[in-house]
Amino acid sequence: MPVGKRQQSNTVLYTLIIFVAFFIVSTVFAVVFYTKSEDYKASLVNLENELSDIVTDTERPKIPTLVGAKTSGSYINTLINFNDRATQVLLGSPVPNTTAEAKLDKIEIAVARCVELAQPHVTLKLDPNTGLVPVMEQLVTAMNTLKNTNAALTSQSEQERERYRSAIQEAQATETKLAQDKENFFQQSEQVASNYKALETEMSSAADERVANVQNQLSQEQDTGRAINQELLKTKAELDQTKTKMSDALDKMAAIEPGADRAAEAYKPDGRIILVDYASGVVHINIGNRDRAYKGLTFSVFDKGASIKNEDAFKAEIEVVGVADQYSMARIIKSNPRNPVTNDDTIANLVWSATDPQTFVLAGAFDLDGDGFADADATERITALIARWGGVVEPSVNANTDYVIIGSKPKVPVKPTFEALETDPLAQDRFDAAMLKLADYTAVKEKAQALMVPMLEYDKFLYLIGYTGQIGKPGSF
Repeated sequence: MPVGKRQQSNTVLYTLIIFVAFFIVSTVFAVVFYTKSEDYKASLVNLENELSDIVTDTERPKIPTLVGAKTSGSYINTLINFNDRATQVLLGSPVPNTTAEAKLDKIEIAVARCVELAQPHVTLKLDPNTGLVPVMEQLVTAMNTLKNTNAALTSQSEQERERYRSAIQEAQATETKLAQDKENFFQQSEQVASNYKALETEMSSAADERVANVQNQLSQEQDTGRAINQELLKTKAELDQTKTKMSDALDKMAAIEPGADRAAEAYKPDGRIILVDYASGVVHINIGNRDRAYKGLTFSVFDKGASIKNEDAFKAEIEVVGVADQYSMARIIKSNPRNPVTNDDTIANLVWSATDPQTFVLAGAFDLDGDGFADADATERITALIARWGGVVEPSVNANTDYVIIGSKPKVPVKPTFEALETDPLAQDRFDAAMLKLADYTAVKEKAQALMVPMLEYDKFLYLIGYTGQIGKPGSF
């Protein structure tokens, strides 16, 4: 074989070997590079998953906004620093070497404890989620209220102290005055004792003389008393003789000409019925303005020709509702259905008079409303009624008294004992007042009897003024 061809053949062989070697090496590098690339891809996926646990893709661009300015290191480190600062602000001291979750648990426990301690001092119901700042605001408000209350109480306490000091000063002044008064009283008592001793000495020295003088005066008074008694006996005997003579003279005069019966004036009619309207229950009477009639005046109605004293003659009660010059209209307020009002029936009112006013005296207790109990102001109310109808009420009986209206006898309670007065000090006053009323009642009756003034029971008085149907009605007295 030629040498040139052999050399060319070796070169190709060497080149082929080198190419194969490079190919093998490149294949190995490619396999290694691919293996490493897959490992890097797996690592990248793991890193991306871990990063997603820390921050999401949407949060990642907003980290500076969400976290704030990065202080040192990473944003995680910044968040940890912020968490430590918040923990220190809330708890007062950092909690090292613990997780954020553990720090939050400690904070929640501390906040719940603070809320629990603050609750008794605030009015609103607190919740652990309320937050420390609102709780502090509530506490500040409560503290301000408490401070104001304390200030007011302090002012009030100072005022009370001032009053107490004033009271102490007044007590001391009073004590000083009492001590002075005590000394004065002591001196006065000493003076009185001295005067008493002097008087006792004087009286003892002149006792016999004084006794003799008193006995002489007593003897003179006894002689004077006997003389006066003899004079009274003589006067009484003369008075009895005069009464006997006067009684005999009155009897003789009555046999010649009977005296006037003053009580008969109470049963004289004042007018009569001139017209009856049964449908409307209205009557006309022959009394008008010229007779001083007026609205509200009442009359009793009696059978024509019958005596007013006979109560069987009573027919009705009427009240004037309209007044003309010569007559008046009156409504029937009470009537006897079996004996209706007719023309020419007579009417009467004991108080009213077309000429002279009637004079009355009231005695006793009166039951105005018919409830069975005497009214305390009955006398005043009856007096007002009589005055309204033209009559006059006087306090005592005299010769000009026309009638005495007799009520029930005043009741007198049992005279209080000493033990009763201890429990009711006013019992004696009530007993004395009742005794005075009873004495007045008895005196009026006795004087009326002596002066022959007609005495009418309260029921008879109502009967004679046409007022029995008004009892118990509002405004009747």
